[in-house]
Amino acid sequence: MAEANGDVYIVDFRRTAFSRSRPKEPERDVFNSIRMDEALGLLIKRSVERLSINPSEVNDVIVGCALQADENWLYGGRHPPVFMAGMPFDVPSMAIDRACSSSMNAVTIGAMEIMTGNADVVMAGGMEHMTHVPPLADNPHIKPNLKLLLRPEYRKYDMNTSYSMGLTAEKLASLKKIGRDEMDEFSYNSHVKAAKAQDEGFFKGEIELCRWRSATRWSPWTRTRA
Repeated sequence: MAEANGDVYIVDFRRTAFSRSRPKEPERDVFNSIRMDEALGLLIKRSVERLSINPSEVNDVIVGCALQADENWLYGGRHPPVFMAGMPFDVPSMAIDRACSSSMNAVTIGAMEIMTGNADVVMAGGMEHMTHVPPLADNPHIKPNLKLLLRPEYRKYDMNTSYSMGLTAEKLASLKKIGRDEMDEFSYNSHVKAAKAQDEGFFKGEIELCRWRSATRWSPWTRTRA
């Protein structure tokens, strides 16, 4: 066991570019031709190479994913970070699901492992492919217990709203008194800032330049696609 000293450092960070999930129009998703477990495996493999660390010295690999079904099934976190990245078989791994904060919690759990002396080196992150593995209504592999939606004793949880991101957003907007114009303005400004940061090279060194063989051509993952 490592000595607990409370100091934790982030020494590397990489991600793919962003795309938009299109379950009903998969051809519009720039990542439609690939699996995210392979993409994450590639990022981890390159991170290990870039840092020149011995893979056997990685004490844990933690992967967050909200919809761990179909090709997002992580096998206890072993598929992307261990097998697809070519790590030694005995490197421990873990998969977690805390909905939209799954990846962030993967990082915080890794930090806690180091802070408590249970690890020296942890790799943490997450993946999702919501074009291939869409949420709830569009996914036959996800079957909520209908009693939560229909029975009066569960009405206090309001799962009819909670299971829908759109209805959840509308409820939160109502509770916090956020108007439509205010939301549209915030969204517009956010996109303007993101485009400006991209054009000015702010994300240089953050977005991993990757190429993937599709059915017809090589596709560079270098920019966000609509």
